[in-house]
Amino acid sequence: MGGDDLPISVRRSIAQYLDKEVPDMEKKLEKIFGKPYTLEADVAKNYTFLKAHKDELGDVTYLDRLPEFIKFYWGGVMSGIGWKKFESDDMLQEAFNEAAEKGVIRFEVVDKLEVSNFYWL
Repeated sequence: MGGDDLPISVRRSIAQYLDKEVPDMEKKLEKIFGKPYTLEADVAKNYTFLKAHKDELGDVTYLDRLPEFIKFYWGGVMSGIGWKKFESDDMLQEAFNEAAEKGVIRFEVVDKLEVSNFYWL
């Protein structure tokens, strides 16, 4: 999820928040959806992108906590799945599996988000 070129604080945060907690989330997703899901984040790429845009973003001292924010993002995904009761709704499971056919939920910072068809589950 990260690279050796990241500051030690970020690598420590990866170990604390992602390496320890993501496997349990992935197991829960597999249990709910009946197929393996990977929670994917290229921390080094996202960190580099955000740091390169520090003039636009202002204070970037929070970057050391990026892995923690990624964990919170995935925690929100897990909460939404629980709140909408995916565990007991075959139609929601089927729709989610079709939408995420590659079995990957990715955290990625993007330059510009363009949404043409947006649906709330």
